[in-house]
Amino acid sequence: MRLPVLIGLFLSSAGLAAPVAAVETDPIACWWRTSASAVRVGQTFDVVLTCAVVDNGAIVVIPDESGLDASAMQMPPFEIIGGKHPADRHTADRRFLQYGYTLRLIADDSFGKDIALPDLQIKYQIQTRVNGEAVKGRALVYLMPKQSVRVLALVPNDAPDIRDAGENTFDEIDARTYRADLLSVSALVLFTIGVIIALVAAVRLIGRSGRAHPARRHFVSDRRILRGVARELSAVHSEREASGWTEALAGRVTAALRIAGAYALARRVSQTVAARGADAQDGQLLFRSGRARRARVLVSSSVTAEALTNALTGTNGSSPRQREDIEQLQLALSRFTANRYNRTADIDGEALDESLDSATQLLRRLAAGYGWLKPLTSFTGSRRWAD
Repeated sequence: MRLPVLIGLFLSSAGLAAPVAAVETDPIACWWRTSASAVRVGQTFDVVLTCAVVDNGAIVVIPDESGLDASAMQMPPFEIIGGKHPADRHTADRRFLQYGYTLRLIADDSFGKDIALPDLQIKYQIQTRVNGEAVKGRALVYLMPKQSVRVLALVPNDAPDIRDAGENTFDEIDARTYRADLLSVSALVLFTIGVIIALVAAVRLIGRSGRAHPARRHFVSDRRILRGVARELSAVHSEREASGWTEALAGRVTAALRIAGAYALARRVSQTVAARGADAQDGQLLFRSGRARRARVLVSSSVTAEALTNALTGTNGSSPRQREDIEQLQLALSRFTANRYNRTADIDGEALDESLDSATQLLRRLAAGYGWLKPLTSFTGSRRWAD
């Protein structure tokens, strides 16, 4: 039954200023769906009744569902064995309701005939809102379209399809949706496992590549080395105040300044894993590498005061502060090298104190902002620091 629903009329009666054009639509539409188009006598099959009614807030179609339940429905000559009523579904302007029935036919005079489902009338009312109040219209009747099932025949005469169609109930849709979600999650889990396996394989491959070239291994980071050199100079300063300058203290400062000079010239420092029980030799500083397995690493450099002097000749275009830092390192390394290896000369304590203080301040500044060390590479034309 097709009824015009004049939405614009209802809105204007509700006191809206702007009228809306009338839209003609079906307030209710229902259809049958059978699990089989042809059955044998006594064979059970499913019949599904689905209805779509208007439900948009302003207009609500209220069908009478009291006679649609399987316990109240009568469909002679078919016998209703069972039924189900899934939850309603809603869209923006429609509500879908569904009832399923399990039927069978027991009759000895139906062979080779098309047996129609009994005529079904669905009563409903149209509820609208006028001045904010819900108003129900008169009772209307919707006549279900005809649907037949052939007994012991190929296809009934009024069958819309040659092949039997699926039920497509709400429960079946939910089951398919659940299965699709489960497969999607499984695929995502398998993909994640594959990515993890690939990452593990890549890490192991990189690890093997690193072990194949031990000369390229980098045990202690440059930042840690610079901070360690600064701490070494601070420790020497404390010991010097306690016992004065000694040959051993001068040697420790010389080793620290050579390492700092290597970074100033963008050269590599030497890193060697120390044997168990071995101590740092002359010109070396001892560091700890790693967390769980703390390896003992000996760091040293072959940079001399002469190398720093030669680097100063190529500082054209550098900032005055950069040149001053290189000059401080060169002067300090020259003084400590002279006192370290010239056994006949007296130790100039004041000069060494001055060089130690300036070198300590320089190393602390470089360690705190290691990022600005890179401009110093312009002294040698290199753009890369020690790896």
